[in-house]
Amino acid sequence: MRTFQAIVYFYAGVAKINADWLRAEPLRHWLPKRHAYPYLGWLLRRESTAYIMSYTGLVYDLLVGFLLMWRKTFWLGLATTLFFHSCNKFIFNIGVFPQLMIVSTTIYFDADWPRWLFHYIFHPRTPYKPYPSVPFAKTSARSLSLREIVMLVIAVSFLLHQTLLPLRHHLHEGDVEWTEV
Repeated sequence: MRTFQAIVYFYAGVAKINADWLRAEPLRHWLPKRHAYPYLGWLLRRESTAYIMSYTGLVYDLLVGFLLMWRKTFWLGLATTLFFHSCNKFIFNIGVFPQLMIVSTTIYFDADWPRWLFHYIFHPRTPYKPYPSVPFAKTSARSLSLREIVMLVIAVSFLLHQTLLPLRHHLHEGDVEWTEV
């Protein structure tokens, strides 16, 4: 699931690498309409804000999946995700999507995070002891069963499909980019 979400983020960034987005469209068009927002309205009117938001959104989408998957940059990825999607919710009010993306970021947490959270809430004075696990380097190789091979083929096929599907626009002639018409 982590890889799947990283693919979605990455292709959202790739989709932004076009002339319209690099000219800060559609944000140059949308942001001035929000000039009455308290505290931020004056900032949203500025054309430079549209450019800053366009380019940071592009960079965010290209990098956040990698930031979240690498333990050393996980907290940076989490902080930028919370900020990015909270801004989208506040400025654009685009429904449930920002909350969904924030909640789905929990797939990047350690697998025992619900157990840790429960322990932290109900037993805050005692140290949390995770279940013992064997490091990957100490496990021995084994042959895969037929069921495991089938599941592996299905998983790889699915990820390959999700990786290649966004490139389908290269099969069409003409302009497939954003327009406000």
